[in-house]
Amino acid sequence: MDLSWDEEVNKSRIDLRWALVLGMLLLAGGPLRAQQALTPRELMAQESQQARARQAALAAEARRRQTEVNRAEALAAWSSLPIGDSNAKARTLDEIQRLSAAGNGQAMALLGLAHQHLGAGLTGFEVMGQFALSLVARQFPQLRVPFLDAAASLPTEPGWCVLLENSDHESEAHAREQFERLLEAAMDQGCVMDAVVAENLAQAAALWHIRESIPLAQAQEGLNIKHDISIPVSSIPEFVRVTDQLLQQAVPGVRLVNFGHLGDGNLHYNVQAPSGSDDRAFLRDHEEQVNSLVFDSVARFNGSISAEHGVGSLKVNKLAHHKSPVALGMMQAIKRALDPHNLMNPGRVIRR
Repeated sequence: MDLSWDEEVNKSRIDLRWALVLGMLLLAGGPLRAQQALTPRELMAQESQQARARQAALAAEARRRQTEVNRAEALAAWSSLPIGDSNAKARTLDEIQRLSAAGNGQAMALLGLAHQHLGAGLTGFEVMGQFALSLVARQFPQLRVPFLDAAASLPTEPGWCVLLENSDHESEAHAREQFERLLEAAMDQGCVMDAVVAENLAQAAALWHIRESIPLAQAQEGLNIKHDISIPVSSIPEFVRVTDQLLQQAVPGVRLVNFGHLGDGNLHYNVQAPSGSDDRAFLRDHEEQVNSLVFDSVARFNGSISAEHGVGSLKVNKLAHHKSPVALGMMQAIKRALDPHNLMNPGRVIRR
């Protein structure tokens, strides 16, 4: 059977591991649903677990609401400060981040629990916004995307889903036991409300296929503005919250397609035109504005405008505004030393 390069990589990744458990988890979402018929004892245990998860989630939501007004005030103050007032902006950003740490942080809480329970076995932690998943469901209806019905019925913003992979060198039973302990702890703390766990490699591949279909679904939806950025892991939730609000203020109705590798701080922060609008006109009128807003926000959160996909030719002119003169000088010196005649990728990454 002929396989593409990506399929070969994925096949090797699965075959070389002794045991793998994969699950998709809904953060701050709907009630836990039974995935198969349960015995009365199992049903009672599940109902008790649901009750604990609901209580923990309600407590977490109450804490989040208590910080929302203060966070909104801090964000308004940050946005109104002049660009040159870097010290005041830094102090206000520290306050926003402090409020974020005290508020709702399900993804970060789950990541911490995953490190605690799985250790080096944590080999995948992909975050996906609900809108990104809804695009997959709309553009590829043959794929079964979990949680969309539950998320649509929620009275509050459902936040993120996480695709979490646990690889283990002992046995499948040991890997599943680790995963179940993690899931129970996450539900007890209120950061996970629902979960689908793959029962075999075919189901695991199907869940990965949903994640990998997000860029394709976004392209099918129309032209968009892509950002491949990196942010300190602990700052990602607040970066998304702050930048989402700034974009909505600048371009009302804009749609945000967020997904990425939370474990290493890499986020695909993509911007889709408002529903029903002309996507070509959207890019023509707003691409520069959106890029500047996003990249400035990345800088304020001590991130990088380029992550796994590199600078290339599209970001060459932006690099000088977001790298220090020292860093640029070092890059140019390395380029001259290794490529004195500028034969390798001329015009990319840095200008000669």
